[in-house]
Amino acid sequence: MTTKSSTTKAAPAAKTAPVAKTAPVAKTAPVAKTAPVAKTAPVAKTAPVVTNPEPKAQRNLLRDLMFVLIMIVAIMAIIWFGFQIQNQVVSANNNPVGNDPVINNPIGNDPVVNNPGDFVSESTVLVLGPLGSYHAVLDSNMNKWTLGIWPEAQISIGEMTLADLKIKGGTIQFVMPFDGTINNSAGSVSIDNKVWTLGNPIEDESGNTLVIKGSLVTISYGANNDSAGFQLWFK
Repeated sequence: MTTKSSTTKAAPAAKTAPVAKTAPVAKTAPVAKTAPVAKTAPVAKTAPVVTNPEPKAQRNLLRDLMFVLIMIVAIMAIIWFGFQIQNQVVSANNNPVGNDPVINNPIGNDPVVNNPGDFVSESTVLVLGPLGSYHAVLDSNMNKWTLGIWPEAQISIGEMTLADLKIKGGTIQFVMPFDGTINNSAGSVSIDNKVWTLGNPIEDESGNTLVIKGSLVTISYGANNDSAGFQLWFK
């Protein structure tokens, strides 16, 4: 009897256990976002280096001193200017007759000199009738006394002004209070009723320019004469 040899079937290979799925890699926790780096405050710009810089306090002090100095100079200039205006009296050549000249007694009024004294001073006053009255003033530039129709020399206000005389014309008489000269380049002028030549100063026929104290001076102007007016200078 033929025996069937049975081939021993090899036991089926043990199935390899399925490779254990590796556990999924644990997701690493997201890296915590680092807090944004605080922006560093911008570095203050360093002031440009200045050779030997002055301290701020010193600069301020110098500025204040300069301001004070400027103010002092300005005040002194104003004071000086004020004195110049007060003391300035226009001379014949520096201030031509006709700008702010002296005018003395109109027709119809006796020539008057108020208390002239023994020497010229501010008490030397000419009463000019409708023109008012004026006192002598010292011209600091010429170092001489003079008399003219200037606001600062006016004692009393009259009914007539220099402007009126230039327009209307007229005749002015006065007594010469002290020896001196007269500047007059318009109209006509006579001393003790003798005609003198116009000029700065006026002169007689011999060329003499001195008008003696007590002389009667008569000056006449026609209408519309912008040069009307005159000025006295005392010796």
